[in-house]
Amino acid sequence: MALLESFRGKDRGGLDANLPTPSQAAAARPTDRTILKYLCEKEYFAQLAPQAVDEVPGPSFDPGVFDNELLNLKLYSTADTATIVEGTYMGTQVALTQVYARIEQTFSSLYDFIGIEPSLPRYITLEEQRKIYKFTAYPNKAHGTPADYPPHLQIVPQDQTFEITDIYDRYGIFQTQILLQKITPDEDRFLGRTKQWLLEQGLKIQQVEEYNKGHRKFGSDITCGSPIDPSSLWVQDGSFLRKAAGVSDPEAVLNHRQPASDENWAVGSVGLFQLYEDGKLHPIAICVDHKGSMEISLTIFNKRMTPSDSTSGEKDDWPWGYAKTAAQVTDWMRHELSVHLTLSHFVEEAIITATSCTIPMDHAVYRLLSPQWYKTLSLNAAARASLVPQVVADIIGLSPAQAYRVVRHAYDSYNFVESYVPNDLSRRGFPNTQEGLKHPRYNNCQYAKNMLAMWDTLQAYVMSMVLVSFPTDESAKENQTAAYLSSFPDAKTIDTLTDVITMCIHIAAPYHSATNYLPNFYQVSVPAKPPALCHAPPTTSEELKTFKVGDDRSLLNYAASRYRVYKYKKSSRTNQKIKEISQTLYTDLQALQKTFYYNSVAMEKGSILYTVLDPGLVAVSILM
Repeated sequence: MALLESFRGKDRGGLDANLPTPSQAAAARPTDRTILKYLCEKEYFAQLAPQAVDEVPGPSFDPGVFDNELLNLKLYSTADTATIVEGTYMGTQVALTQVYARIEQTFSSLYDFIGIEPSLPRYITLEEQRKIYKFTAYPNKAHGTPADYPPHLQIVPQDQTFEITDIYDRYGIFQTQILLQKITPDEDRFLGRTKQWLLEQGLKIQQVEEYNKGHRKFGSDITCGSPIDPSSLWVQDGSFLRKAAGVSDPEAVLNHRQPASDENWAVGSVGLFQLYEDGKLHPIAICVDHKGSMEISLTIFNKRMTPSDSTSGEKDDWPWGYAKTAAQVTDWMRHELSVHLTLSHFVEEAIITATSCTIPMDHAVYRLLSPQWYKTLSLNAAARASLVPQVVADIIGLSPAQAYRVVRHAYDSYNFVESYVPNDLSRRGFPNTQEGLKHPRYNNCQYAKNMLAMWDTLQAYVMSMVLVSFPTDESAKENQTAAYLSSFPDAKTIDTLTDVITMCIHIAAPYHSATNYLPNFYQVSVPAKPPALCHAPPTTSEELKTFKVGDDRSLLNYAASRYRVYKYKKSSRTNQKIKEISQTLYTDLQALQKTFYYNSVAMEKGSILYTVLDPGLVAVSILM
């Protein structure tokens, strides 16, 4: 009843007198005049649907019409080879978006049915949990071949009575593995505003270049910068790509072509940057594709020696423009396959599965972590079944087998403890204190400043909650499996347990938000962020010289919700402590909103406001 009472007064007779009341204007009682007042003809007609049906925007298809069309075209069947032959870019984009949303709903329904992510919470014993939460075989599948993905939840454990094929057929899982490809026309069969139209009638290359100057960003700069000279030089190192993909020849060309697609190329670029004392990060040189040694690899130098040098010559500096594009391709590969997909989604899934089969649902640690798990498992299952094999594999320059190797490499080389925010900043050459980050050279390092502040806030909250249930180191001993995660510590002390729980929350909430939502904007809206090259990379600078280019899930709401629940629980020492801790968490998170704003406005003039870690925007769990 505490949850319901949190929205009412204690006497159930009305609103709590301590709650804020709406302003007088907002609470004004409507009158006959205001109720019966009509818009004038001009205002009313302005909000009507377009007169011509061709002018109606198409953000989505009616669900019923969409279903009928899928059935009519026989696209639902796994046995039928029917595909969409022709279509427009916009129509295909809308269809792909709606189909993938259906795929996520399909897995959500399946996980609800088998009790993993039920719509209504169900209490099950630890013994029952262990029957449901089991890992897939790793590093090899049961028959000995390498696993495609890191260890994850086995959808239907082998000791269950369900027939996996029956489950997949009944819930349409088989269809999810092919449907995205079946609704995508071949590249040369798109109608209307095609890429040729864009080049001839749409944006000009110069406009794209101007836009990119102010918006180009690296998605994974938070995880791969390492200092050569602590005072100024930094490296973004993508030379690991061939090793991660299982390619032993350092000079091998990385390319792949999926059926019905164009050929794509991948590169392992290395970028050298200089960090100036005023916070400007200036690119010095880019190795287009590192082939084992710099001597045999093509390196292009920036003709602009300092950030203040004129940019007027850049429009004709095609070699440097190409090198920057190559760096973006490597960054896309590392960020999406390693940082986002693996170190966020898949690592968190391992944590969820391991915790669920070792800790009962009524345990304090389970209750502290479970809000961060909302829909993550079904979302990951949808990505493994559809998004990676049908979309990602089609747009990168690696074969599916090589892409899976990159994912496994990221997982196997991941160090849990070294990835704690203070440790992560320190190993990459950044100060790991707020005082150290106040130096002007870090004015633009918003991730470092904001994430460290977020870590400190979450750690203080977790420590307070841990002490409620585990007042001594002896009582804090937990036997939690490492789930194949390197360096996963034994949580035998209060401090260690606090750090482990903080890290688990960090991965699911602020880390995932930082690695997904902001880069999503740049990948969607910034033209120079491709996942692959469309031509074999050059091996000499001469080749380049001739080249021409034609809220209800926020952390704040989580804290407020926990406070409201415990505010009206029966009075006890534990409940009072949790209420106070939750109130402190909310206060601290709310204060971070202002801190993060001031951090953003301190960046160099013209920078985009960095709000991705705003506690009111950070999702409490992995939602996409």
